[in-house]
Amino acid sequence: MITVILPQFLTSLARNQQELQVEVTDFAELKNYLASSFPALKEKLWEANGTTKRNVLFVLNDNLIKFEDYKATQFKQDDELNIILQFAGG
Repeated sequence: MITVILPQFLTSLARNQQELQVEVTDFAELKNYLASSFPALKEKLWEANGTTKRNVLFVLNDNLIKFEDYKATQFKQDDELNIILQFAGG
């Protein structure tokens, strides 16, 4: 089981939960779980074609996961995955 930590901005799309306890082993399983459990959250994280939106970052145990490494990343028991949304401003 891993812990997925959502930014405050997205908690309303996940039944007001900031932390989700999820039984997954890789990104494909995580994506399927979030899509089936929280469809509105899926729309904020992924494009219609399935690619991750440009403003979304995934940080696993304090290490940024690069887009090209998503498919190769495996989760282990007690991992912590932070979902971070980047915003431009000025």
